[in-house]
Amino acid sequence: MQKSPDWGRALVAGVIATVAITLSMLVQGNNIFLALGGMLMPSAGEGMKYVVGGLMHFMIGIVYALVYAAIFTRVQLPSLAKGAIWGVILTVVALVMMPVMSSMLGGGAGNPCNPCNPCAAAANPCSPAANPCASAANPCNPCAQNPCATAKNPCNPCAGAANPCAQASNPCAGAGNPCNPCGGSGGGAAGYVWSLIHHLVYGLVLAFVYKE
Repeated sequence: MQKSPDWGRALVAGVIATVAITLSMLVQGNNIFLALGGMLMPSAGEGMKYVVGGLMHFMIGIVYALVYAAIFTRVQLPSLAKGAIWGVILTVVALVMMPVMSSMLGGGAGNPCNPCNPCAAAANPCSPAANPCASAANPCNPCAQNPCATAKNPCNPCAGAANPCAQASNPCAGAGNPCNPCGGSGGGAAGYVWSLIHHLVYGLVLAFVYKE
């Protein structure tokens, strides 16, 4: 006789697993509550962003746990193997859906995923179109004794740690960008690895607690 999902246990496991992935993200420097809250309510205060982002995060975590119970209760594999498989699946889902979600919810000038924000090309001081350091009528021309020239130029992407347009401290870079689903410790391959780690933490904790 096939087992039926234990929805109550799945719900509890989902809450605990969501706490685990939240802590994993915080260790990396990724505040998922604030990131999600900023996407959903870009013009709200920080406290409201935390509340809305936290509710959204836990809702997603619980839904994923219920789906896990529906799919994997009847699968004949060790619990931790099922949790690892679920973690990999959720990593793929996150990498596909987060950019879509951020573009769909990209309303409001305060939203870091919104085209009106200072990271977007049109209003970006590092963008040639709106760049006060552009060559045409530029008081910051590199030929002058100019504080914007090479070494201290905020529009020079090669200008080191103090440069707001450099990758290391750029709010548009992967490191702290909630538009990047792997944000918190850099983009690219490292970001994908971090995303996998976080979702494996979620999947393994979920499977351990659920233990059908």
